[in-house]
Amino acid sequence: MEFKIAYPEKIVCLSGEIVDILILLGEKNRIKGIPSYVRHFDFDASIARLGSFTKVDIEKVKEINPDLIFAYSFVQKDLAKQFIGEGFDFHASNFSNIEELYQYIYFISKFFDKREQAMNIINELKERIKTAKTISLRKKPKVYFEEWDEPMIANAAWTSELIESCGAIDICRDLSRNKIAMERQVTSDFVVKENPDIIFASWCGKKVNLDSISSREDWDTIEAVKSNRLYELDPNIFLQPGPRCIKEGIKVLSEIFSAYEKGIAVNTNQDEILYG
Repeated sequence: MEFKIAYPEKIVCLSGEIVDILILLGEKNRIKGIPSYVRHFDFDASIARLGSFTKVDIEKVKEINPDLIFAYSFVQKDLAKQFIGEGFDFHASNFSNIEELYQYIYFISKFFDKREQAMNIINELKERIKTAKTISLRKKPKVYFEEWDEPMIANAAWTSELIESCGAIDICRDLSRNKIAMERQVTSDFVVKENPDIIFASWCGKKVNLDSISSREDWDTIEAVKSNRLYELDPNIFLQPGPRCIKEGIKVLSEIFSAYEKGIAVNTNQDEILYG
């Protein structure tokens, strides 16, 4: 009897970057459930909205009865335990830098025999980063990127790499290599000492309070605060290490860094930020 490959027909995505990858691979029609905060693609009402990154509607997922569930990061470990316990096929990734993203895109492509498409996506992303690196800033800003406020947690590796690809200096570069968020805790004194020129904040699941950042003890001495260069960045771009992070993230960062070099203010003109 001839062996016939059966590709997963019903897929649930518990994180946004996986949605991006599947769509770029041409597999949008297989997606039956997505996080509620994913709005940058046109999905009709038949696609289930499953809640936030950490609070997933378990019953909705069961109703879909997916062939495969994709998740991301150790933060969703409890969901992995539950769904595997329910008998679902479940795959969770934990990549944290851009090279690992490339590897993951290729890995996902093998579920659907889309290796060639995956290489095209990877090569396009590499070209975007290569182009960003050719734009040399005469005045390199020092940058502090904050993922959470209490405790203060610095950015992950992929955002650090994007910041430096766009010509700036990430003051938490070494810290960003730690995959676990709690291993990226940073002290207020450290940021004050490093004196960044620009502060970015993107808090997972809640709106950033820029006033609360600028009013921290001794932060009025920081150049970014004195020059009012504090920016909230969209978590759906910068906290999800998918293709969108590179495609749209480079554009946002380059605009801000270019304005800094010219000594002018900038409005990032981001779309409405949704919090998952």
